[in-house]
Amino acid sequence: MDRFQGNGGLLQALTGRQFSKKLLAGALSGAGLLGVTWCLTRPVAEASRLPQRPTMQTTAGQAPRDPSVRYDDIKRMLEDSNPAVRLEAIKYIEVLTRPAGELIPLLSGHFNDPDPVVRIQCVYSAIRLGMPAEKGVAVAEQLLVPSNPRVCCLAAQVLGLAGAASEDALPQLRTCLTAKSIWVPLHAARAAVRIDPHESGAIGVLRRATESESGDVREFAQRALEEAVGKLAVDLDADEPETRQAAAMALEQFRSAASPAMPALMSCLTDGDLLVRAHAARAAFRAGAPATQIVPVVMDLLIPERMEVLRQATLILVEMGPEGREALPRLHECLAASATSVRLHAAEAALRIDPNDSATLKVLLTALNDRNVDVRYFAANSLAPAVLQNYEVACALRRAMGDASTQVAVAAALQYSRTQDLTHENLPQSEIVEVISFECSPEDVESWMADLESEKAEQRRMAAIRLALGGVEANPALPALIERLDDTNPAVRLAVAQAIWEIDHDAELVLSVFIELLSSKAPEIRIGAEYSLGRMGAAANRAVPELTKLLRASRSFEKLLVASSLVRIDAENSFALRLLLASVQSSETDIRYLSTVALGAMPLSHQLTAEESLNTLIQDGNSRIRHAAYESLSQLLVRRVVAIELESDR
Repeated sequence: MDRFQGNGGLLQALTGRQFSKKLLAGALSGAGLLGVTWCLTRPVAEASRLPQRPTMQTTAGQAPRDPSVRYDDIKRMLEDSNPAVRLEAIKYIEVLTRPAGELIPLLSGHFNDPDPVVRIQCVYSAIRLGMPAEKGVAVAEQLLVPSNPRVCCLAAQVLGLAGAASEDALPQLRTCLTAKSIWVPLHAARAAVRIDPHESGAIGVLRRATESESGDVREFAQRALEEAVGKLAVDLDADEPETRQAAAMALEQFRSAASPAMPALMSCLTDGDLLVRAHAARAAFRAGAPATQIVPVVMDLLIPERMEVLRQATLILVEMGPEGREALPRLHECLAASATSVRLHAAEAALRIDPNDSATLKVLLTALNDRNVDVRYFAANSLAPAVLQNYEVACALRRAMGDASTQVAVAAALQYSRTQDLTHENLPQSEIVEVISFECSPEDVESWMADLESEKAEQRRMAAIRLALGGVEANPALPALIERLDDTNPAVRLAVAQAIWEIDHDAELVLSVFIELLSSKAPEIRIGAEYSLGRMGAAANRAVPELTKLLRASRSFEKLLVASSLVRIDAENSFALRLLLASVQSSETDIRYLSTVALGAMPLSHQLTAEESLNTLIQDGNSRIRHAAYESLSQLLVRRVVAIELESDR
């Protein structure tokens, strides 16, 4: 149960309520998972309403209904104009005692039958009689039509039996994974993993079925996963390191379903290829291996001279969080490395282990002010998880929303939004807000109020940011903030309006200010206004026309933030929603990365849709994107569980 410590602390920090490990475990288990993982699609209750599992029309092993039917009669039945009669003939053919060499040509003569059911049944029966499955691929590929579940499922089964010979059918099988009929995606997924056990989309469909379905559906998915895991376990013993690495990476996606491969994974923890070792360690941890077994392996992979290996090792520790505490001294050694990239990756992992680690915070907060945009961008993304626990981090990330780089400013805004979105107990279910505030003394408030009068704009801005983080405890500063709404510096006006909203939540006081700032020529000012309007939710409905104009005119990074804000204001804004969902397919690495962050802050009403899109990135070629997608999916699950808890208390 130790793996719930991280999320348990998050829930308590956000809601002010004590969530015991037992309660959290029960909640996550009820959602279909334990640990940091996810589930989606149909609820378990739906299984009872599902159509029966498609049955094959063949009756091999059974005697024909009328033993007096002769071979010539069967041949005539096969030529009958009625498809039902032809199907009956196929049943008889399967149980005839004649040589397969005589019966298979009889069936193959109908591989072009006008009736699709007859056509695919002839192919399937011919395979059962001994015809090589690859000879039926061309016919089956043409019959992958999701609108006809009976035919589509049997066609998928034929393709799966043919294995690698059906590789060209994979694009069509992937299309079938999103079909409405539950058996079509399942059969398509099983066929896909039989063709290629690395097929991430198919693995996701099968895994989610085992987590959220029951009965025949769950059993079917479990067997398909076990079959794929068995193939990948064999590949872990291949001579080529590339094959072993690919198998370990695929098994990462199976989570607990990969447990049958645990012995093979554990043997790979001493593999001579360090990347094989790293991916095997992650797969084993996700499959249920205790952190105490994995951390020593990961520590040995923290090699500054091998950046790709170190990157994988730090991402594993990021995933472990506090469970990786044993690696903290080794990470501290890496913080002193000469290479900036080594220091940053080590700091990212160390911060997840201890969000108040002073050496780590120094590295990342310094990086947030670096001249290099890429360094600031990395720091903004890495600091976000510590926002709830560390006041200085929260201040720094709020300040980073005003970065001169659009990329950095948008990253800071999206990360801050995602840090935690919950259904607040005092607001309607449709309004999503984040709960980020810190205690402040009356003396603190007085000091910051005095700073609001400073001649230095940056000092006034930081005073407003600190008051915003004080939340309702900074209420005595409200009159002084309202007086500052007409500050001559737009960055100060923005920060002041944000503080007023955080303290008082009075939309009428600040909405016009945010709308006016949307027209600023300075990207960092627009970004702050866009973030704030999304933060206001439905209360900012009057800003939708201006935001929509910006969405059509803005580019790449800013477009993501505008779309995210529009969806938070109006969850049914289809234009913005489509753009967010499509962003996961971008050719730009950073857009795909930030899309995982934006989707992690989606309204609860679209959470399942967001999860489906995020699942497409689980096998992305970029390891950071894969991890970010996994993390957003994990956070969405936690948010859903807490929202259910809050709703049940009403």
